[in-house]
Amino acid sequence: MHVPRRVPFAWPWLGTCSVLVLAISLLDYYSGPDLTVSLFYFAVIVLYSWKTGDLRQSIIGAIGISIVWLAADHFTPGGPSGAVLAWNAIMRLIMLVGLAVIICRLRETLASEQSLARSDFLTDTLNGRAFAERAELEIARMRRFGKPLTVAYADVDDFKAINDRYGHAYGDHVLRSVARTLKASLRDTDCLSRVGGDEFVMLLPETDADQAQSVLSKLHSVVSESLAAAEPGISVSIGAVVFYEPPPAVDDLTRASDAAMYSAKSDGKNRVCIHAFGSESA
Repeated sequence: MHVPRRVPFAWPWLGTCSVLVLAISLLDYYSGPDLTVSLFYFAVIVLYSWKTGDLRQSIIGAIGISIVWLAADHFTPGGPSGAVLAWNAIMRLIMLVGLAVIICRLRETLASEQSLARSDFLTDTLNGRAFAERAELEIARMRRFGKPLTVAYADVDDFKAINDRYGHAYGDHVLRSVARTLKASLRDTDCLSRVGGDEFVMLLPETDADQAQSVLSKLHSVVSESLAAAEPGISVSIGAVVFYEPPPAVDDLTRASDAAMYSAKSDGKNRVCIHAFGSESA
């Protein structure tokens, strides 16, 4: 059973919005019944709901604002009383809670769309655009800290023949299997992206040649075993470049890594090929 993740209270925003609500209530009290400031209460719940993005917190915030608003009306000289005051309080509570729900749902939808724009629909890895953004960050980190960066391409050997023989549905199954196996074997700090039909690219920060050889050999073995269990004869080639100097741009990084992968292909496929960019002493 799926248990929803409880979001911790956004205390800074709770404090900020509480101050705003108190200020609005004082303005409401001193301005009297002839000058309405009700729109400001709605603005606060919009701000709070958007910043927290949590429905539970937003509903609690809406209830709190309704109580403060009710108190301001009750103590304002010449303000509503009795049944009118109660009716206003109920309607305001309904509107504030409804607005909180709408804002939270809008934020969830926006976050979902943003996630889809950065994900590969088939393998649930990063897409090419998200990879380029991450690669830019890693290159910038290299320039600042001087740590090596390994970039590796993994390509399913003879993937077109697999599609032709077994069909595209089976080919998609193979790609999903490769993606799952790679993700399970990589570190949290690593990055996996699908950048072509059957090509995956991996960013391995702070990984030198010896570490890359160890990590990628293990990856190749694990992926090969996983594929062989499903269908004997399917293999993967991995080409990598260990960057000891920052490449000028992301395109240079991908071109060098792609060339290493094709070296693995030309050397007989089903193997790992590692090149170096710059010197380790650099």
